[in-house]
Amino acid sequence: MSPHTMHDPWYDSMADAQACSCWLNCYLREFAIPQRAVDFDYRGLDRPGPRVAEQRWLRID
Repeated sequence: MSPHTMHDPWYDSMADAQACSCWLNCYLREFAIPQRAVDFDYRGLDRPGPRVAEQRWLRID
């Protein structure tokens, strides 16, 4: 096995998405929700995603 790390664009993009998700979760939990600076319009798991519905389901003031 090679001692060098092989980078795969798909895995890199998944890692970037996970990092963004973790950052947003922390920001919402620690700052935005306690300060009531965020509004959710979430109606359950069966609701289409924002890209499909072209609607905003999260607003951060």
